[in-house]
Amino acid sequence: MSILGFVVGDSISAGTWPPLLNTTVNDFAGGGNKLIVHIEPTYQSKVDNAINTTVYTVIQGGVNDAVAGETLADIKTALTSIVTSATTGGLTTLVMGMTPWKNNVNWTSALQTLTDDYNTWLAAQASIQGFTYLDIYTALEDPGTDELLAANDSGDGLHPNATGDAIVAGVANPIIDSLFTGINMADAKISALPAVTTAATTDEFAVNQGGTSKKMTRAQMHSLETGEQITLPLGGSAGAPTVAFGDGNTGFWEVIDNSLSLAIAGVQQFTWNGTAFMGPSAGNFYIPHSLTLANGTTIPTYSWQSDTDTGISHHIADNVSVICGAIEALRVEDSADLAATETSLWLYDLDNGALQQVSVGADDSGGVGFKVLRIAN
Repeated sequence: MSILGFVVGDSISAGTWPPLLNTTVNDFAGGGNKLIVHIEPTYQSKVDNAINTTVYTVIQGGVNDAVAGETLADIKTALTSIVTSATTGGLTTLVMGMTPWKNNVNWTSALQTLTDDYNTWLAAQASIQGFTYLDIYTALEDPGTDELLAANDSGDGLHPNATGDAIVAGVANPIIDSLFTGINMADAKISALPAVTTAATTDEFAVNQGGTSKKMTRAQMHSLETGEQITLPLGGSAGAPTVAFGDGNTGFWEVIDNSLSLAIAGVQQFTWNGTAFMGPSAGNFYIPHSLTLANGTTIPTYSWQSDTDTGISHHIADNVSVICGAIEALRVEDSADLAATETSLWLYDLDNGALQQVSVGADDSGGVGFKVLRIAN
């Protein structure tokens, strides 16, 4: 299963709510973790090591920093550094605020002020720094008390219980789900995608439909499941293939229904259809892919588009034939099976309407067939 995200945080996130997310994630949270001391210094390496399917990250923490005496300014600086690493790395970034924790033994009124100020700052910074703020404080609080609701409290006034973990996951899941359901990808058609004017980034897949640029995100691509498909439109050209690479003029497109072509540097090179693999125009090569050995005496293996019944054939092991007008005119066979007076060459005998093996003799003995005279030097 693809790992679509990863979580960093403290004991509030370590093996608790991350397994309840609707997508599979790596959980790097650990008890006692602080944003400043533990998470920020190692976060960039997690972004660098994120596998190709990773789409988003969830960042949680702050209470341990507050209890350790870190200033609000330093906590903000650490969080900003983490967010910058995530967004620069192309990850959709979700940041959780601190939880309500008034009933915890380490709580003070000053730390409550820091908690409130930090959460308020996060909410304001979301649009500025490009992350989504997840307000788990409000979701878990006994309204107006700054305490965990008793039904959500594991017993220490800080850590949510199983009910609280489900609530935290419930805050995150709608945002995460939206990353993968922006477009219904079941039998998704490129024609249904909205037109765009911006170029595709490293996390996007760009297409061209009749001169109109469209794209889908990596997250949308990851939403494809068994039985679903992406349907590309019929059409395209050598200069603008439907599935293109690099500068856009090398790739594949469906010229007509059930006929796929390859372009390189804007020039059509090959075409495949239900009958053959061939060059782009009349006079180019033509190789039928359904040819069997049995019909190789009338249908060439290698021929030309404008003359498909003339070419070179292989219908018997260790033999090669020349077909002209659907008639085997010449065959060359393996010399290992020849008798003393036989040659590897067979020629079409018009009088008999069949191939005759050319043999070697001292003189013309008459009869049917062809004979090469051996003349002394």
